[in-house]
Amino acid sequence: MYFVILWKHTQISSEELRYVQPTNFRTHSPQIAFFETQFPSRLANLAGIVKRGEVVNYNTLKTMLADCPIIGVHDSKFGKQAKQHFGVRRFKLLEPMHTDREIQEKGKEILTFQTKEGQSYGVVTGYQNIARYEVIDFDKPARSMQVGMMPAKLTHMMINIGLTYTAMDAMDNIYDPFCGLGTTLLMANALWYHAIGSDIEPEHAIKNIDRWKKNSLATSHNTFVFKHDVTHLFVEEKLQNAALIVSEWRLWPIVKDKTTVEEIQQYASQVTDLSNKFLKNIKQYYKNHLPTIVITVPYYIGQENNVASQLDQQGKTLWRTCKVIKEIYARPKQNVGRQICIFTANK
Repeated sequence: MYFVILWKHTQISSEELRYVQPTNFRTHSPQIAFFETQFPSRLANLAGIVKRGEVVNYNTLKTMLADCPIIGVHDSKFGKQAKQHFGVRRFKLLEPMHTDREIQEKGKEILTFQTKEGQSYGVVTGYQNIARYEVIDFDKPARSMQVGMMPAKLTHMMINIGLTYTAMDAMDNIYDPFCGLGTTLLMANALWYHAIGSDIEPEHAIKNIDRWKKNSLATSHNTFVFKHDVTHLFVEEKLQNAALIVSEWRLWPIVKDKTTVEEIQQYASQVTDLSNKFLKNIKQYYKNHLPTIVITVPYYIGQENNVASQLDQQGKTLWRTCKVIKEIYARPKQNVGRQICIFTANK
């Protein structure tokens, strides 16, 4: 049995968790889930979790903690028991959503769960890869809403969500038609996928990719960028191998506190129109072998929103299925959040 502590955006994280094909799934709390999986190696590739691990019995835990110099616990009573019965020298109290470098490097972190079957013990075996996201996000050569600012962690989650609906043996290239600064391309490369990007102004992504290639996290997989306006037909042959499209529809123009309702409605209409043209052109290009598409569309905080619902209707007309994740990805004091739409060609 495995467990994860989900990130604060639990709906998005739960959708990404489908990537490991969990069975016997159950929740201990809104942010803690138990399950079985035939693909445990995929757990290390989840972005929407804080921690992951295995559920073990008392005797296994006792063996694992023998002579352990330090453990992280969430219950001081269990910490004292571990010192008395397991030979643990020292313990630290941790909140489930927090991490501790000393525990990660020198000890083990243990969660205790009281279930209907009795006491269960969870041994943390891994944490989210924050360092990789920091490299991609904070070393960008430019910062502008006009060229896209999608967070690397969210991009990673969207790739995993897309992989859930895509035949893994068909995966070759991941394509971003609004690549902006190239965040999707860098993340795809880090995950050992070939990446293709296009943009009406591709220079920003090209510059970022050149920087990325010098980083130790870069892989030997190819990244290819070309100039394209998505309202025009697609002709680039390399796109034929892209079974998954991951992108952020534009959030620009910037919405400020003084932006009027009429202006926001105009922005939403522009995004919807652009998205519909893209969907029509991409369907004409791929014809009968449609790729999976995972995109973010703007959600205007405190306003009536219809971008996702209109794309939902359009997607069901052009594609076979469309799914909108209701939870909004937004940071405090932001006027625009992100909502994820998933278009699949599954029968």
